[in-house]
Amino acid sequence: MVGGVREEFLASIGLGAFKGVEGGSSVTPPKKPQAPAAGNEQVKPAQSQKEIALNRKKEDIESWFEEKKTLEYSSDYNKWVGSFVVQSIAWQDEGLPGDFVTQRLRNGSFVDIEDSKLDTNQNKAVVILKRDSEARTILMGLSLFDYYKNWEFENAPYYQMVLINWVEKNKQTFIDNLFGDSVGEKEHPVITWCVAAEYIQGLINGISFEGMSEEQLLHQIMLENSSKNTLERTNKEWKDVLTYLTNQASMRGTVRNSLVSGSNTIMGIVGDTVSGKVQFYRTYELCNSLRHLESKGWDISGELTDYNSKAYENIRSYLQGLYTKVAAIVTSEKKLAKETIKSFEDLLGTDPSEEDYINVVRAISEFYTTCNMAHEVYASALKERFERKTPKEQAKEAIGLYHLLKDNSKSKDNMKLLQIFAKAPREKLDDIISSLTQVETFALKLKDNHSKMLGDVDQIDPLILEGALEKLESLSNTIEEMEV
Repeated sequence: MVGGVREEFLASIGLGAFKGVEGGSSVTPPKKPQAPAAGNEQVKPAQSQKEIALNRKKEDIESWFEEKKTLEYSSDYNKWVGSFVVQSIAWQDEGLPGDFVTQRLRNGSFVDIEDSKLDTNQNKAVVILKRDSEARTILMGLSLFDYYKNWEFENAPYYQMVLINWVEKNKQTFIDNLFGDSVGEKEHPVITWCVAAEYIQGLINGISFEGMSEEQLLHQIMLENSSKNTLERTNKEWKDVLTYLTNQASMRGTVRNSLVSGSNTIMGIVGDTVSGKVQFYRTYELCNSLRHLESKGWDISGELTDYNSKAYENIRSYLQGLYTKVAAIVTSEKKLAKETIKSFEDLLGTDPSEEDYINVVRAISEFYTTCNMAHEVYASALKERFERKTPKEQAKEAIGLYHLLKDNSKSKDNMKLLQIFAKAPREKLDDIISSLTQVETFALKLKDNHSKMLGDVDQIDPLILEGALEKLESLSNTIEEMEV
């Protein structure tokens, strides 16, 4: 590195032996051509279109500087100055996403030159050139380089020296104008914001990241599609947020592209190569972003207010909005979870154990067996819900969901609660409650009809019917005892 400029770049422009500027320079500025002596005038050959264009640019630059006229060929100058800055700084060696820089260059208003014919927004410009001798030399040197396509023309070393010194002197200003205060030593804040946004969107869409290693989590966030909702929600607030995410497709695309492109390593000279299809990510910065988020419990909403620059404000604002949406979802889910816990306890009693639930499942199984013997018609789909798993597995699931909701009912950690609610434990427990309630309703209906059934003994075996009623009575008593 020479003054922050890579040696490979110096070699590509013919300055492989250049070791930096130390003290004064023995290179002298180009001298103005002297007029030929009288009588020695020579007939000038016809100029090519390229020569004519170069001379016009020289005159344009000189009149801009000397006569304070408006710069005419500013579109070309802006393009050359922007490309030189982008290619001469090793952005990724500075810990900055190189692709962010090239994207910013393509978006326009990268360079602003004083009194230029090209209308640019100085407030958004990364490079600002005032009307001074240094700017004149920069524009002249790049014009000559564009004409010769190399640095082998007369006085080229002088122009190179001015350009390199200028980049070295203003490099930090360029970085500040590009990234503002969104720069970190071990991670890039914008990447951290994008990772957080993708993680939250995944949770809202029902993606479970539980138990994943760092590599698996990054793979899920970077390479998998987390934008598709995977679970049916009964919470209106949650449905509204899902609709919001659908309507924010453009912003979600911006976050996605910023994360992928900003984390991707650009091979070769930035801006001078065409990216291949193979993605090689800067894992060091990504892992640091991930660890930062995990250390904060994935809630960095407080940090976002510490950034004041306009750089990437759209991503920062979007993430802040997501944290607000998370708070709304969690508040609503906690209220609904409280109702679910009460309904479960109404059926099985306060703080039921797995053994309690196993007894209920076994009683239900015996009840349906006796119903078969009595030729009683029932909904087979309801019966099958209690046969898909063993009674022990069913009890572990139901009581586990119950305790998961109840034990976290008073938590104020929104991101922890979102991670829990993302797996839809409330909806799953509601489904179990619904099945238990339907069996109870059916059992009570049979109980109410037992007198009629006893009166029609010619069609039903009395012993079987009496057995069914005994099982029915037992099931009813079991449920009633647990409700006490």
